[in-house]
Amino acid sequence: MIMLGNTRDDDSSVRSPKQVKAVTGGIYVVLPNAGAIDALHAQAVAAGAKILRPPFDTDYGSHDFQALDLEGYPWSLGTYKPEAPV
Repeated sequence: MIMLGNTRDDDSSVRSPKQVKAVTGGIYVVLPNAGAIDALHAQAVAAGAKILRPPFDTDYGSHDFQALDLEGYPWSLGTYKPEAPV
C-alpha cells in the first residue's frame, strides 16, 4: 500500500509545490501496457486534470503521460519497467 496525503496546517514539514512555488518531487507509476496508460489519460482528462504531456512513446520503449495533481505535484505514468538486477 502507498498512502498519499495533503499538506496540513500543523507542524508538519511537508510543503506542496504550490506553497513553495517549485517542484519538490515527482512520482512515476508503472502500468502494465500502453492501453492502460491511454485509458488512464482519458479518465484524467475527463476529470479535469492538468495534463503536462499527453501520451507519448519514449526512445527507451515506454509509453507515458504526465499530469499535475491538485497540490501541484507532477505525476508520470508509463509502461517503463527496468529489468531487476540478477
